[in-house]
Amino acid sequence: MSDSSILNDYIAGCIGGGAGMIAGHPLDTVKVQIQTQEYGGKYSSLMDCFKTVNQQKMSQGFFRGLSWPLLSSSYLNAIFFGTYGLVLKKLDYVDDLTHKPSYLTLGFAAAVATAPQLLFSVPVEVIKVTLQSQIPHFHDGK
Repeated sequence: MSDSSILNDYIAGCIGGGAGMIAGHPLDTVKVQIQTQEYGGKYSSLMDCFKTVNQQKMSQGFFRGLSWPLLSSSYLNAIFFGTYGLVLKKLDYVDDLTHKPSYLTLGFAAAVATAPQLLFSVPVEVIKVTLQSQIPHFHDGK
């Protein structure tokens, strides 16, 4: 595995992380709204939650709290893919079509690559959920 291949892993992780975050964040926002509603529920249905979130501006609704995870997901995925490729290289894995690594090797590389992400992802997730849960709910009568 060449050094340019590892750099490509970092770049691919960065782009993939950002794209995945933008695509999934609106549904994650609705999920957080449903999960953090008060006892008894402030939403009468899932559609009520969608409508309420949709009434906000995009930055205050579906994409509320996106900036931290967007910046960090690109970074976190770059860390994962780059570290994963580096671990495979250190384990003397040769990237060709005739030699496939064992599942144990792949699992070990994935576990090692995941560990550095935790230092950054846990605080970012707390910030994201806090911001997403602050979307106001307006009843039809207000």
